[in-house]
Amino acid sequence: ENFKAKVSDFGMARSVNRDKESRVMTGMRGTPGYMAPEWLLDWGITYKADVFSYGMVLLEIMRGRKNMDHSQDSENWYFPSVAFRKAREGKMDELIESGLKLERPQEMDEANRLIKTALWCIQSNSALRPSMGTVVRFLEGDLEVV
Repeated sequence: ENFKAKVSDFGMARSVNRDKESRVMTGMRGTPGYMAPEWLLDWGITYKADVFSYGMVLLEIMRGRKNMDHSQDSENWYFPSVAFRKAREGKMDELIESGLKLERPQEMDEANRLIKTALWCIQSNSALRPSMGTVVRFLEGDLEVV
C-alpha cells in the first residue's frame, strides 16, 4: 500500500547451519509459489531455498504478474514454467512487463540480465542455483549470466 514494499518470510536459510547441507524441519514455512521445491517435496532444506525465493520475486517484478495465476490456462498458470519455455525459444523480451519503457539497448540488456539471473535462481535442483553472492555479482554486471 502506498508503494511501501513489504517483503517477509524469506530468511529460511537462517534455520540452517551453513556447515551442514540441510536440516529436517517438521512444518512447512513460507508462501506457496515462492517456496523452493525442497520444501514442497520434503527434501532436506538448504541455504539455497532463499535463493529460489529471491529468484521468484525478481521474476514477478520483471514480468508484472503473479507467478501463480489459476485464471490462466493449464499451460500458462505457473509463470516460471512459461519463463523457462520462452527462454528456450529465445523470446526473453516476452518476459519483460510491457509497461516498462526500455528505450535504450543497455536497458534491455539489464532487463535480460535480471531475468536470466531469476531463472538461474529458480532451478529445481538446489545444487545448480547460485549463491546470493554470485547473484549480486550478476546483478551488478561483474559476472556474465549465460
